[in-house]
Amino acid sequence: MQVDHRQYRPLVEEEGSRFDERGTNEFANPRSRSVMILTTVCREASWQFTRSLLATVIAFEQLDIRSGVKQVVGNANLARARNELVAAFLASGAGDALFIDADMEWQPSDVLRLLSSAQPFIGAPCRRRIEMPENDPRGWCVQRLPEGVDKLNQDAAGAIQVGGVGTGFVRVQRRVF
Repeated sequence: MQVDHRQYRPLVEEEGSRFDERGTNEFANPRSRSVMILTTVCREASWQFTRSLLATVIAFEQLDIRSGVKQVVGNANLARARNELVAAFLASGAGDALFIDADMEWQPSDVLRLLSSAQPFIGAPCRRRIEMPENDPRGWCVQRLPEGVDKLNQDAAGAIQVGGVGTGFVRVQRRVF
């Protein structure tokens, strides 16, 4: 089942984390941005992933955003593979880590939306690989805020604060590490 993640609202991961209501961190000077795209590939990346990655790298070049791509291929231990990716990111000097699963499909504008957010950790809710109706919240990799939290924190860019979000499509600023 291929998941199309082009229509999402970026979400901030942690309940209790500092939520910046300004929302955007516009690309006033894109040349100052540097992004490393990080992916674990257990067996093989989907053709949709490859097409999306290529389009994103081209968009970065057009916007003068420095970028790199690091993949860990064939490591079934996801935690170890992600640790290897984080180590490569920290050694790179890049300002933003963009974790994208190898079965994702996206548009470059989706990545730019994540990068333009002032939130230090932001992601998009992705569909789980199970058959469920689109409107069933159990089909999405996102956790709502705990019961009793009735205020919806939404920033100017449209990001909303949630209890947790899956790591299939997230941007993490260096300062988080």
